[in-house]
Amino acid sequence: RRTAHAIISSCALFFTFSNKLVNATLRADDRSKIDTLGAYCYLLHRRVSYNDKYQIVYRGANLMQAMIDDYKASINAWIRWLAFTSTSRDRGQAENFGSNTLFIIKLLGRYIHMSDISSISYFPHEQEVLLDAGTIFKVEKVEYNSTSRKYLVHLETGSNSIKINTANA
Repeated sequence: RRTAHAIISSCALFFTFSNKLVNATLRADDRSKIDTLGAYCYLLHRRVSYNDKYQIVYRGANLMQAMIDDYKASINAWIRWLAFTSTSRDRGQAENFGSNTLFIIKLLGRYIHMSDISSISYFPHEQEVLLDAGTIFKVEKVEYNSTSRKYLVHLETGSNSIKINTANA
């Protein structure tokens, strides 16, 4: 049991460096990489657990206008992010990501797979919370903040039984 926990924690730690490759593969739904990344993704999925408390996390992203428009068109719709998603409990960390968009994500309910990986991260000050691949969100609103010069995309999590549109961040 202790060894399995150490291996799974190591996978989460490695994710801080491999996230671009893993997430690009998941977003593209590239099945040719299953032999290479499948076991790793399984172990990373094992690291996340059901969330049983309400919290807000943040994610900075640099989106093209077409993607921002897609989120605007999806207000009150359910979407799914196919990739594992790094977020932060610290809004300032996410805002300093050098991006034009800030996702403000309400984690609601106990069926949300997530993991606080700040204690095992190389960057604990980022207060990283990892959301599982395939997390479903409702787009609540999209607004532009002229002070921060960022789009604010408000999302909240939902259950897996919802009919969704697919989007990537």
